[in-house]
Amino acid sequence: MSTSLLARKQRFFYAGKAVLFGLIVAQVISTVHVYLSNNELYRRTACIIEAGYQPVPNENILPHLKQFDAAFLGGLFFTLTIGAFLSLVSFSIGWFWVRMGKRKRWLLIPAVALWIVLIWAVNGNGFNPMATAYFLIVPVAVFGVTVRSVPENQENNRLSGLLFQFSPLVILAVLWTIQIDTRMFIDFRDKVLLSNNIGITINDFYYKYTLYPAEVFKSFDQRLLKTVNLDHIRDKRLTRQLEKKLNYYDYLRITENKDVDLTIFKEGDTLVFKNRSRPVLETTFEDFSARPRELLNAFSKKSDPYGFFRQFTFISLLIGLPVCLYILIYSIIRYVSAWVLSLRAASITASVSCLIIGLALLVPFHLNRGGRYEIGQVAQLIASENWQDRVTGLKVIYEKGLEVGNYKSYRRNLHSSYVPERYWVVMALGNSRKKETYGDLLALIDDPHLNVVCKVYYALGRRGDRSLVSILLRELNTSEHWYAQLYAYNALKELGWKQTKSK
Repeated sequence: MSTSLLARKQRFFYAGKAVLFGLIVAQVISTVHVYLSNNELYRRTACIIEAGYQPVPNENILPHLKQFDAAFLGGLFFTLTIGAFLSLVSFSIGWFWVRMGKRKRWLLIPAVALWIVLIWAVNGNGFNPMATAYFLIVPVAVFGVTVRSVPENQENNRLSGLLFQFSPLVILAVLWTIQIDTRMFIDFRDKVLLSNNIGITINDFYYKYTLYPAEVFKSFDQRLLKTVNLDHIRDKRLTRQLEKKLNYYDYLRITENKDVDLTIFKEGDTLVFKNRSRPVLETTFEDFSARPRELLNAFSKKSDPYGFFRQFTFISLLIGLPVCLYILIYSIIRYVSAWVLSLRAASITASVSCLIIGLALLVPFHLNRGGRYEIGQVAQLIASENWQDRVTGLKVIYEKGLEVGNYKSYRRNLHSSYVPERYWVVMALGNSRKKETYGDLLALIDDPHLNVVCKVYYALGRRGDRSLVSILLRELNTSEHWYAQLYAYNALKELGWKQTKSK
C-alpha cells in the first residue's frame, strides 16, 4: 500500500479520534471533580462521626474517599455522559464548519453564542468552577482537533453518504424508543445485565462507583445526611426545638464547625438560613415549624449550584453516550476495513456492522420481555423450569400485591443461581404478612449479590417490625457497600428510627 493511500485511509478515523480526545480531556476534569467532592464528603462525614452520629457512608468506605481509583472510576460517569455529549456537539460543529461552511468565520457566531449561553446557565445559581471546566475546555479541545484533522475536499462529501452512515443509528434509536415503558430499565438489567457474567460485572461496577459522582451534584434535599450549625442562636430552648425538627430531615447538628451545609442565625424574630456564609432564606420559627419540609426544600433549591448541570448530564446520558459509542465503533470498524476494502465499501461495512451489533442486543431483549400476565397464571409461572418465567411470576406477585406465602413453590426461588430470581422473591417477600415468610427474608440478608441485599433491607423496612432496628444498624455499620448502606439507612427511617448522638 502506498504512503499516500495509507494516509488517505487513516484520515477517515478523524471522527473517532476527535471524540476520543474529548473523552480523555473530560476524564481528566471529572477525575479532579470527583476527587475534590470525595475529599469534601470525607471531611463532612468525619465531622458527623466526631459529633457522635451514625455516618453514611460508614467507616469502611471512608478510606476509599481518599483513593485515586474512586475518583478516576467514578469520574467515568461524567466522562461518558456530559463529556460524550459535549464532544459530539463540538465535533459536529467543527465538521460542518470545515466541510460545509468552508471555514467562514461568521458561521461560527451561532455556535459561540450557544457556548456562552451554556457557560452562563451552568453558573446561573452561583459560580461553579468545576462544572464550568467541562463546558469551557472540552468544546475547545474537540473543536481544535476536528478542524485540524477533517479534510476539506473529499470525493464522498455528499449529504446522501452522510445519511447512509448514520441511518443505522436512526433505525436503532427508533427501535429502542419503542421499548421504552416504566419497566424498560428494570427489564434491561434483569434480562441483559444480570443474566450473564459480563453483564453482572458491568452492573456491579455501576453500583460500586456511581455513588461517588452522584454525590458531586446532589442538592441538599437529595443528600442522605446534611450538617447544620446552631451555635449562633443564644436561646437554648429554641436551639433544642430547631435541632429536633432538623434532625427529622437528617440535618445533623455539628458544633464549632464553620464548614457545614446550613448555618442558622437569629435576628430579632427572624431566622436566617445561610449556606457557606451566604444568606439564602429568611423565616420565623412559627413558619418553619408549620412547614419545615417546604422551607428546607426551598433552601436546598436556592443553594443548589448544580441544577442545570444535572439536567444536562441526564440529557447527555440519553443522547450523548449512545451516539458517541456509535461514532467510536463506526470509526474503528471503518478504519480497519479501509485497509482491505475501498473507502465506499469500508463505509458500508461499518454501517451494517453497527446495525447488526445494535440488533444483536435489541432482539433477545425484546423477545425475553414477555407480555402481561394475570393472577391465575402465577402458580404455573413460578413453578416453571424456565428462570425467566419464574421471574415474571414473582414480578406479578409483587406488582399486584399478592401474598407470596400462598405459593409454596416460591421457596425454590430463594436458592436460585440467577440473581434476578432472588431479587424478585425478596421484593415479593417485602409485601408478605405471614410469619413463616419472615425467616426466608432474613436468610437472604447475607446474599452474595449487592442488588439482592439492598432489596432485603428495603423489604425489612416495609415489614414494619421495629425489632429489626438492631439488625439493620449492625448491617449499616459492617457493610462494605455504600449502596447497601443507603438502603439500610432508609429502612431504619421507615421503621421510625432517628439519629441520636452516641455518648
